[in-house]
Amino acid sequence: NGHFPPTFKELCGKEVICTCDGARLGYVNDLEFDEKTGCICALLLPDNKHFPFQESQDSRYAWND
Repeated sequence: NGHFPPTFKELCGKEVICTCDGARLGYVNDLEFDEKTGCICALLLPDNKHFPFQESQDSRYAWND
């Protein structure tokens, strides 16, 4: 679409790669929005480093990082 930021549907399930070292961080699970502007603040990726029977936490990556 060129002029607009990506939609949730476009981002969900996309793999996130660190541009610094090429590390594969995971797949977008959810987004965090600014309540006032409606802009994307962060990508939320599931944390796969949890122990069995322990609730997993999402890793948060700022949208502008």
